[in-house]
Amino acid sequence: MTASRRSFLKQLSGLVLGTGSLSVLNSLAAAPSTALVPALFIGHGSPMNALENNPFTLAWDAMADNLARLPRPRAILCVSAHWQTPTSTVSVAARPSTIYDFYGFPGVLYMRQYRAMGVPESQQWLQQATTQAIGADAERGLDHGAWVVLSRLFPRADVPVFQLSLGQDLDFDGHYQLAAQLALLRRRGVMVIGSGNMVHNLRSAQEDDLYGTRDQVHGWAQELDQRLLSAIDAQDHLRLRHLPITEPRLFAQGHPTAEHFLPLLYPLAMQDKQDELHYFAKGFAPGSISMTSLLLMPA
Repeated sequence: MTASRRSFLKQLSGLVLGTGSLSVLNSLAAAPSTALVPALFIGHGSPMNALENNPFTLAWDAMADNLARLPRPRAILCVSAHWQTPTSTVSVAARPSTIYDFYGFPGVLYMRQYRAMGVPESQQWLQQATTQAIGADAERGLDHGAWVVLSRLFPRADVPVFQLSLGQDLDFDGHYQLAAQLALLRRRGVMVIGSGNMVHNLRSAQEDDLYGTRDQVHGWAQELDQRLLSAIDAQDHLRLRHLPITEPRLFAQGHPTAEHFLPLLYPLAMQDKQDELHYFAKGFAPGSISMTSLLLMPA
C-alpha cells in the first residue's frame, strides 16, 4: 500500500458521521451537527455497470470499501441526470421502487432491485435549507443514475435514499446556487452524490459502436474533459459553470443536452474549504463518455 493510499484511508477512517434514526429527524435543523460528510460525483455510464466488472466499477468498489470504514450516513441525496422536472422536486416515497429507464439490455439487469428505504421527510429537510420552493413526489422511485451507482457503493441498501430532480426552470447558475444553499445537508449527516458524466454524447457513442471505433477517444471529448478538470482543480467554479456560455461549440459536442453535466455542479457547489479533492476514476467508456468520478472529503 502506498503512502498516499494509507493517508487517504486514515482520513476516511477519522471522519465521524451522525447515526441518528431518520424516523425522529423530522427537522433538519434539529439534527445534531456532524463533521462534514463526503460528497461525490460519479460518472455513471451504462446501466450495465450494475453487473460488470471493469476498471471503473472496480474503482467504485474500492470506494465502497473505503466508505464502509465510516459510520453510515443518515441518508443519501442523489442528484441524477435521469430525473428532470419543470421545477425542482424531491422524492418522498417511503420505499422507492427501482426504475428501469432503459431498454435493450440483458434480462438479468431488469431483475435487479435496489431496496433502500426512502426519506418521507426529505421535502421538509430541503425546504429548511433553501429559500427556493421544492416540490414533492410520493411516487418517484430510483432511476438508474441512482440505483446502479448505489448498488456498487452501498450494496447492502442499508442507507435511506432520496432524489432531487433537475429543475428545468433553472440555468447553470441557478442549479449551482440551489446546491450551495443545500450544503447544510453535509453537516446533518446526508451524503450528496451527483450522478452524470463530465462528457456525454450518446449519439456519438452509438456511431462509434456502428463503425467499430468504440475505444477511440475523440479529441473534443478529451479537450472538454481536461477543461472541466482544470476548473475543478483550481476551484474555479465560475469558469466551470460558465463553460457552456464561453465555449458553446465545445460544450455542445460533449453535451448535446445538459442533463449529464448538471449533477456535477451539486457536490462542487457544496465544496468546503476543509475538503480535499480525490479523483477515484478517470477515463472514457466509450470514447465520447467520460467516467471521471471524484470525492470531496475534509482533510
